[in-house]
Amino acid sequence: MKHKLEALVVFIHFKKLVENKLDRKIKSLQSDGGGEFRNFSKIALESGIELRHSCPYSSVQNGRAK
Repeated sequence: MKHKLEALVVFIHFKKLVENKLDRKIKSLQSDGGGEFRNFSKIALESGIELRHSCPYSSVQNGRAK
């Protein structure tokens, strides 16, 4: 990924890969609420994926998202 704006496209490809190769569904996705994750709500709603956002300024919850 060269730009953060590509995150949604990369996630859609990853989702298809998981569903096809592993025959599993993604149940939840946690993000730090950054701008690159704003467009994920539509795909999450359509796919039944729980979209969670960590609390701001809490590095313990954010992990290594960046």
